[in-house]
Amino acid sequence: MKKTLALLICLAMLFTALSVNVFAAGTAPDIEIVTNSISAGKTTFAVKINGNPVAGVDIKVDVAGDDAKITGVSAKNFDVANTLTSGEDYKISDDKKSLHAVGLQKDTTTGEIISLTADATKGFTISVSCDIATSGTNKVTKSASTTITADTQIDKAVTGGTVSKPEEGYFIPYGSVYKEIAGGKYTYADKDTDGSFKNVQDGMTATQFKVPANGLCTFGISNSLKETTNPSKQFGNYTNSYSSTNNYGTMIIVGDWTGFKNWYLANKGYSDASLFVKVYNAYRNAMQKAETSGIKADYVKLTAGGNEIHVYDVPQTKVMWQGEGVLEYAVRVINNYKEDTVYSAAAYCISGETITCSNEVLTTTIGAGKPSAN
Repeated sequence: MKKTLALLICLAMLFTALSVNVFAAGTAPDIEIVTNSISAGKTTFAVKINGNPVAGVDIKVDVAGDDAKITGVSAKNFDVANTLTSGEDYKISDDKKSLHAVGLQKDTTTGEIISLTADATKGFTISVSCDIATSGTNKVTKSASTTITADTQIDKAVTGGTVSKPEEGYFIPYGSVYKEIAGGKYTYADKDTDGSFKNVQDGMTATQFKVPANGLCTFGISNSLKETTNPSKQFGNYTNSYSSTNNYGTMIIVGDWTGFKNWYLANKGYSDASLFVKVYNAYRNAMQKAETSGIKADYVKLTAGGNEIHVYDVPQTKVMWQGEGVLEYAVRVINNYKEDTVYSAAAYCISGETITCSNEVLTTTIGAGKPSAN
């Protein structure tokens, strides 16, 4: 127990060290928009006011998109115990397209983070204009804009023959040209080494997924094709820059990833993708410490703001499909718990000392597993 406790304490110190924001005195204030992709019709993003000193802010955030709406806001380092009061500290417009917030800083040396939640099913643009007070008499005005994207997949009916290629900017993974047959089962078209699908039957559907900007993604969640006595799901992974000299795998997170990541967005301004790299590094360092200490561990526990997650590493050993420069692989997750359990996953690639993670961290709930016999 003492060794385990010591490991957890070291891990807590390690992860805290990764999370500190430090600005040199006199650093000119600036703003940064931190975005996450849209998933299940929702997203979170943040505006970071970096620099030193920052005495107060007057900020306006606009969203432009078909159905994008601002639904919530919180602040880090506002001089109101980080609790914003609607109508006093901030106002969201009636159409939920704009936010206006004003506040003084609790600590003028650590900048500001304003995090927002939004409902949206399509991509939209975020525009920010901010007056930053550096003293009681001086201010600077900064502006920025960026576009946030939606997790995109397209289902299209296909006819018999060959599906030669997907639409521009999309890919069709192995197992994504199919149709349901009798008995609730499915039949699938074969994917050739050139990426085309053979033996395509009338009535089949081809599911396309967006090619990731960084060439790596966890693209979808499906029921496992293999029979299992316990509830399971399969996470699919894709890279279009495969190299045999790289190491690939999937990080599996059990627990409240949404609460965990939202805490880091609101308190440190980390996007999902940047946080995931930090989580992976924390996992790897903790496992190395455990091995050095003679401790056998299957996972690493991390906590943030009362949200606990267990992090597992599943190296890629099998291939779902492989073509020129493209690798598709999957991870099947079986839920052995006696209660419904939340699982999240993201692909990673290690090239030398560089770690790249999927910008999409996909989450699903798997039903309670079959109880073990006593």
